[in-house]
Amino acid sequence: MSIHASRKVRSRESHRIVSVCFAALLSAAGMFVFPKPLIGQGAAIKSNPTRLGAEADQRPSGAQVELERAGAADAPPAGKTKLHRLLDESAKGYLIYSGDARAEPLKLKCVLRWANLTRGSVDVATYIWMLDGRPLATVCVYPWAGRLCDNFQSLAEGPIAARLDGRELWRCEKPGVRFQVVPSGPKPEKSATGRQRQMKSLAGQFRTTLMGWNAADTDREELRMLPRPVHQHEEGGLVENAIFAFVQGTDPEAFLLLEVRSKAADSEEDPQWHFAMARRTSGWLETRYKEELVWKVERLHDYSDPKQPHFQYVHPTLLDDADGSK
Repeated sequence: MSIHASRKVRSRESHRIVSVCFAALLSAAGMFVFPKPLIGQGAAIKSNPTRLGAEADQRPSGAQVELERAGAADAPPAGKTKLHRLLDESAKGYLIYSGDARAEPLKLKCVLRWANLTRGSVDVATYIWMLDGRPLATVCVYPWAGRLCDNFQSLAEGPIAARLDGRELWRCEKPGVRFQVVPSGPKPEKSATGRQRQMKSLAGQFRTTLMGWNAADTDREELRMLPRPVHQHEEGGLVENAIFAFVQGTDPEAFLLLEVRSKAADSEEDPQWHFAMARRTSGWLETRYKEELVWKVERLHDYSDPKQPHFQYVHPTLLDDADGSK
């Protein structure tokens, strides 16, 4: 065999070995749905976390969490049970009050587990607090740069407060949302099935756009609405309110709240469909109903003020590798 031919044989053999190894790597990679969390990476974070407090993070038992998901597509990635538990414990550690602390704490519910690989957020959970089925506050809990971040938004029309480890952490006197009558909306049906159909139809006529992530604020991204509400409340056999999420990936960037209500509590007028929007991001947002602009908020550069409707708390204690956060 010539030297040239010998080199050809060795080349083919090397190529075969490389191909086999590459196929094995692809097979192994196919076992995973998500990569490990990209902690410390991703330029477009919702905001720069602001540390509040320096004491150790100690958690009371708090309220019971209902671990519900909006659908199979929003199922949490495998192998993250310990981190899921940390997310739940973080949310359960808060006592949220509507009005003042003399009232009963609001009921907690996990409504969505999601990921946003665009921003390096792989394992995140969204929770709401309710009073008589009506959502009044929400939080996204996620790991970032080795710490847990709790990103709050008031969904209340009046004061809302949060206590953690016996101290008041967040008190917002401002309205977190403002309800409006759905323009030319239909009269609410008298059956749960009819109202569910109406809600889906109404929600489908809202469009929300995310802006302001590049330096010139020229980017625009129309957000996808999840097909089912992440929360729905029924009372007396009738659907009374629901939350629809506008998402990037499965990451909620804005909430649409739909509710059947009268203009006033003592009003004898027939109830109507009302809506409100709530931000779940620091980016610019605008919402249109059909072609009419009905809501717009500018980019939020800082949400470290505990008197504002949108507020973030970053836990001072570091996560470790065993938490699945790195």
